[in-house]
Amino acid sequence: MKPLFIVGAPRSGTTYVMNGINTHGDVLVTEETRVLNGVVRFINESTEGDYGFLGADAWQQHLLERAPRLVEQWYLKQWIRWKEVLWWGDKNPHYVDRRINPNTLERILEMWPDARFLNVVRDGRDVVSSIATFGWLDVEASSNLWRDSVEYARDFQAEHPESMMTVRYENLVDGSEHLWDVHKWLGLTVWDETIVWQHSQQVNPTPFRSPQFLGSTEKSRFWEEAQTVLGSSLVEHGYDV
Repeated sequence: MKPLFIVGAPRSGTTYVMNGINTHGDVLVTEETRVLNGVVRFINESTEGDYGFLGADAWQQHLLERAPRLVEQWYLKQWIRWKEVLWWGDKNPHYVDRRINPNTLERILEMWPDARFLNVVRDGRDVVSSIATFGWLDVEASSNLWRDSVEYARDFQAEHPESMMTVRYENLVDGSEHLWDVHKWLGLTVWDETIVWQHSQQVNPTPFRSPQFLGSTEKSRFWEEAQTVLGSSLVEHGYDV
């Protein structure tokens, strides 16, 4: 079994991708358990403050070596199917949120050198509109979150190209990218269930969580403001302005 983590800025379609990827019987990706956020934070802090005792570096290395088994045992306890799949993992936008931990992706790769990361990118204007509409953050803060999340994932992929694959939410929705290509990347055979699922989403999209803005003729009142704030960042990541 190998670990797979689905990441991307909040409201980027990570839930959509998780549901599609899980149509394959050899994959089990959970939804935002946040276990690894706590594990990484504890490891990062193990050489700081009150933890900064003699031999702290050796203690941190010990944690890095032992943490994977602890997490795997917890997964086995919570999900009986865990031992039957080839790929297991978690989807969580917080893994690329450097406000929580500055190095979650790097720590995960230290713990599981064979881990794979599936990065989901969505138009920052739609992401910001959705976050701001929920009232989680204002336009400026959510714009900064989108920008930092996509840049962190981009830089990580440049450093570890064999470990990360990036997909665009818009392309998955319109069918120009396919979820079964992700399964191929993981070394899995293509399942008919995945093809049927993605095609059905094109015909009758499931609102995994509203508000949804993609494909709507009515733009959020935050959309234009987000475009002004993000500007060249949108162009840099392949979006027209």
